[in-house]
Order: sequence, then structure tokens, then C-alpha cells
Amino acid sequence: MKKIHNDNITDSCGYLHESFLFPSEIIKGRGAAGTVIPDKEGCAVIGDSFVLRQFADAFTGNENVLKVLFSGSINPAEFFRVKTVIMESKVREIIGMGGGKCMDLCKLIKRDLPGIRLILIPTSAATCAPCTPVSVMYDKYGEYQNTMDSVLPDKLIIDYTYFDTLPMGFFAAGLADAACKYFETIQASGKTYNIPVQDAVVLSIGAASTAVIFNEISGKFQNPESGLKEEMADLNIIHSGMMSCMGRYSGTSYAAHAFAHAMTASKGAREFLHGEHAAMGLLFQETAAGTKREAEIKELFSCFDLPLKLSAFNIKENEIDEIIAKYRKIEAAEKINLQISSELMYNIIKQLY
Repeated sequence: MKKIHNDNITDSCGYLHESFLFPSEIIKGRGAAGTVIPDKEGCAVIGDSFVLRQFADAFTGNENVLKVLFSGSINPAEFFRVKTVIMESKVREIIGMGGGKCMDLCKLIKRDLPGIRLILIPTSAATCAPCTPVSVMYDKYGEYQNTMDSVLPDKLIIDYTYFDTLPMGFFAAGLADAACKYFETIQASGKTYNIPVQDAVVLSIGAASTAVIFNEISGKFQNPESGLKEEMADLNIIHSGMMSCMGRYSGTSYAAHAFAHAMTASKGAREFLHGEHAAMGLLFQETAAGTKREAEIKELFSCFDLPLKLSAFNIKENEIDEIIAKYRKIEAAEKINLQISSELMYNIIKQLY
């Protein structure tokens, strides 16, 4: 992940002043989306066809609100297409609704058009995109290309009612991504801690500010009350994003995310959520690092019904070389220093397949 998560300024005396980057304003609660009043001077709502049909009516009834259809794929052509629509419309405000890809696209538009106000409203509980100043770019087929510096929104709205009918797989994917970031951070910094995986994850995503603990989530995951689902949404969206923003001296996206992104070299794997890829990426990383935590992590992720075999992602054996080549490319670009020989790569993949 790009390391621009905080704004570092050194004064004339050589002292470092840090100001961490987070959304300027966060409003959360049931019905929170109702607090959004579109700019009367011109506003655009960006979302895919399902999101615009299901959630955007509250904003698009106003004649000053432009409805902009997002294809669902964030690639260079789609980015420039939507950006051109926004530029030509001369709107003063963007409301981005949907999952991580839509919000990543909106953040890139805000980066290039800083005078536009950006409001993000996630309709998925599986993404930390509204709390991270980076955007992931894919090609038109859905294969990972790059993680790019972008910006954070002026306002983040978390409306829990949007998650009431959301399949639990989305919550599970977000939890896996949050867990993944913790272990990436300690591996990148060259540290290991002899603490249980559940405790480690909780500590990493701000347990001090939330009443939820991971073993409670795993115990009630299959039949959660609405309050627990709201806590999981906070963990996945806010705390996971905050953890990404705190990677001051070490990358918060490491070998696990590199492998997760490399999995998109397989067409079959592109049908799965990023957090599901991240779960496999974490197993890959911990196996490669020799931490002996694979069984513990598998036990935790099995509570969330996450796929824990590469074959479950519809990855074919003849695609393994492509995945390895993709990983090596990402490894070089992101300067990941976890040493994995070609022989070890094949052995790990064979274990995980």
C-alpha cells in the first residue's frame, strides 16, 4: 500500500509533526443517510445499477442531482469516463455509494478535482475504502494493476440499515481483511508477538474503543443480533481503515495482500470478494514466514465460512504459474522483503490448493 497515510512536516528545528489522514467527518447510525442534503448548486450520485436502483432514490429526486452509472469495474477507461462526466456536469459535490471499487473511483476523482466535495456512503460492510487514502486499480477484465495514492472523503456516512439484508459473507470478508492487515504490519516491521490470534486482531483494530472481541464475533457470527452486525461494520469499515492509515514506518499492505492481488490473475478467482482473497493471502504469508499460526488462523476463519483452499476459488492448476508471476511483479513494485524462494512458493501453493 502507498505510504502517504499521514502528512509529515519537519519544522526548522528538525522536529517531525504528524497529522494522520482520516475522513473529515464521520456520521453513523440507523437512517444516517437521511442526514445528507445534496448541494443545491449541483450534485452527482455515483453507483452501479443495483445501488442506484435500491438506495439512491432519496437523493436523485432533486432536479439538481445527476445520477451517474458506475460499471462496477474500476479500470483506467472507466475512471476517465466517469471523471469526464463529472467535469462536464460542473457539479460541486459527489455522493459515492456502493462497495470499495466505486468508492476508490470517487476518491481518485476527488484527487484530480479537489474543489469538489466528496461524500461516501458504503452499502457493503466488507470494505475499508472510505477510510483509506489509496485506490486499487484493475484492468478491464478485473485483474489487479496497481494501488494508487488518492484522497479521503469530506464526509463518511455509515447507515446500518443498508446492511440489514447483506449476506454474512460480506461481513466475513471484511473481518478477514482487518485480520490480514494486522499480521502484515508485524511481518513488515520484522516483529512477532506471542499472543493469541484473536487478541492480536482485536488489539490491532482498536479494541479499546469497541466492546466487541473477536471470539465473541466468531461465537455469534452465524446468528448475530443487529447490534453485533453494527459492531462488525465498524470494525470492517472504520477500524480496518484506521489501521491502514497508521502504517508510519512499515507498509500496512504486505505479502498477504500481494498474494491476494496476485490471485486475480485467475479469471475464476475474480468472482470472489477482496477480503476472501485476503484470507488466503494471510495463510500464504504466515506459512512463508514460518510463524506456525496457520492452524489457528484457519480455525478463526472457518467460523466465518471463508473459503480456505485455492481450489475453492475456481483456480485451475495451469493458472498457478500466472499467479506466481503476478506475485513476483507486485513483490518488486511494492518492495516486499519477505524472502520466498520459487521452491517454497510452489510448496506453499501446493499445501493451500
